Amino acid sequence: MFRYTLSLLLIYLVMLFAQPMVPVFFNQNNWLLGMTPVLLTYLSLRASDLALITFVIIGGLLHDMVLLHYVGMGPLLWGIVAFMVRSQQVWLQDAHWPVWVVMSFAATFLYLCCDRLFFLFAHQYWSWDQDLSFNILKLSVFNAILCPLLFWVLDWIFGEKKGKRLRRAF
Repeated sequence: MFRYTLSLLLIYLVMLFAQPMVPVFFNQNNWLLGMTPVLLTYLSLRASDLALITFVIIGGLLHDMVLLHYVGMGPLLWGIVAFMVRSQQVWLQDAHWPVWVVMSFAATFLYLCCDRLFFLFAHQYWSWDQDLSFNILKLSVFNAILCPLLFWVLDWIFGEKKGKRLRRAF
């Protein structure tokens, strides 16, 4: 039941600690951590409610403790994204890959916008410039393009049987 949670927490920890060592990609320093919403999208569509909640709480707290932005907002942010994807789960079950791409784009865009808003609120600094908007859009498009490949790899890792929800999409 928790195989998704433990495996994706391990993947997230690798991403978290590898981020400082990876090269800059598309002029983004944090592109690896920007892939977190794709993991959240995958887990929201695959795992049980308890496994998803466990991942959101533990992963969100790890996110907050390592990045030291604001402790407690990570689980809230991850929960918002997971709720958005989970609320569309019935509609997405028989969808094809373009729908998964759009959902990954929307989840990433929501995640990055809310993360920035929480950061601005915590520091009482209200500035949103065009460069920030372009970076959010760039990471969202990157995740949308990467989504089918990452979902396919995660399905292969978890040994999902043919005929499961995501397998039909690709």
